[in-house]
Amino acid sequence: MPEGENRNLAGASTGVSPHAARIAEWTKAQTAPLVGWDFREHPNKPVADPLPWDYLAVARPLVDGARRMLDLGTGGGEVLLGLAPLPSFSVVTELSEPRAQVAKQRLLAQGACAAVLDSTVALPFRPDAFDLVLCRNSAFVAAHVSAVVEPGGAFLTQQVARGNLADLLDLLGAGDGNPDWQFPDQAAADLEAAGFAQVDLRTADSFFEFVSVDAMLWFLNAILPGHIDVEACHEGLSELQVRADRGEKLRFTRRRYLLQARK
Repeated sequence: MPEGENRNLAGASTGVSPHAARIAEWTKAQTAPLVGWDFREHPNKPVADPLPWDYLAVARPLVDGARRMLDLGTGGGEVLLGLAPLPSFSVVTELSEPRAQVAKQRLLAQGACAAVLDSTVALPFRPDAFDLVLCRNSAFVAAHVSAVVEPGGAFLTQQVARGNLADLLDLLGAGDGNPDWQFPDQAAADLEAAGFAQVDLRTADSFFEFVSVDAMLWFLNAILPGHIDVEACHEGLSELQVRADRGEKLRFTRRRYLLQARK
């Protein structure tokens, strides 16, 4: 039997076109579970060039000197756990209920209270309630943060900058990412306008490298849930698959900034 006829019969027997099979494969790749917000041990994590700062190293002396601390968008609490021991009065917030439950389990021994809370709305704490607020890669509103930081208190945040993965998202025709991603200069200006007198800004552009198209889709769905429609992005994904099959690296721009501010 000619090879072409054999392929046609195989396709007829399964009833699934190559296009539909690939769409199904990519859709499944998006749904691999993530516990908390810890990418470090996940097989689909991207390889990232190191940043010129170490968030934990910057945060540790602030935590050691704090009496009352708030961590906004703590994820599963995995990063904050790396800063233990925590101040005796420590509160963490998380928008996702499942991640908040993971954070409660991880931080219970540290005595931290956890709450499900959208960090972009007015924070339900008394004015000047904290002498330290941390926020790593979670949305915040400068005025709301300032309202709960006492005079002389500090705010430290590491954030994803506007333009993060723009080269990848452009290729997929998938927009410009999360609307909460800010331009660093604007974020610094917002903190100054909100009453922070000392604002130190550091920025860094580097790269993410993905081990496969499937791993890339999993990561995108983790940081931008529901943002990538594999059917609509099929042309761009197919181009990336061809690159990966040729052994080319899937490297795209990673943009971050670090803001340290004091009232």
